[in-house]
Parts: sequence; structure tokens; C-alpha cells
Amino acid sequence: MNIIRNFGNDLVSIKGNFTQLQEVFFNLIDNAYDAMMQRRDEMREAQYQPTLEITASKENNRLEILIQDNGMGVKREDLEKLFTPFFTTKLSSKKGTGLGLYVIRQVIEENHRGKVKFTSQYQKGSQTMILLPISVG
Repeated sequence: MNIIRNFGNDLVSIKGNFTQLQEVFFNLIDNAYDAMMQRRDEMREAQYQPTLEITASKENNRLEILIQDNGMGVKREDLEKLFTPFFTTKLSSKKGTGLGLYVIRQVIEENHRGKVKFTSQYQKGSQTMILLPISVG
């Protein structure tokens, strides 16, 4: 698996709960890994290279973190359900509880005054953007 890290020189500090944010990023990376392995196993593309790209940069008064994968992606009809509690797109109900993205949104938007944006293209990959306010002072 390829991991590409793009961290600008202009990174800034944020205030937040380290444990909660660590859980957010672990969940996002775990979801991306599962999606890439699903694409590899289901589509069996000879030249497929699972790739995870993580970008962090300062955008205006926010820290923007972008996590992109070239995994299975999400079907259009499932996109609006993704942040609903107990909804999962994982093939095995043993693999996912359906709480990951719901909890991520709660942690980022309610606990850290940030924003979560998710986009996906089925059989192409997904992108999650996390926007967090910059710590002043």
C-alpha cells in the first residue's frame, strides 16, 4: 500500500481533545484501508495500487486535513446515509458497527467546532475533509 503525506510548512496549532482526535483519524484511516482491500479483492484489477493520501494545510483560519483513498468508494444511494447511526457499508456486520462516521461528525463538529465533508465515487475512492479552527493565542 502506498501512503502519501503532504504536510505544508505552514501547519498551525489547534486546541482539541487529543484522544478524540486520534480516534477520528484512526477511524478514517481504517475505513480507507478496508475500502482499498475491498476494491483489491472484488475488482481484481491487475495494475491496482492501494493508495492513501493525507494532506494537511492552513486554509484561512482553519487547519484543513484531507484523507483520500482509491478504494471501493460508496454507492450514490448510500452517500446520504453514511453519517446515520448504525448504517454501515462494510460487507460483514462483524467488521463495522455503523458508528464510525457518526461519531467522527459528533467529535469534529460538536466537540471541536469543526466541519466534516465526505465525497465518494463508487469503484474509484473516497475523500474526507476535516476542517478545524486554528488555535489563537
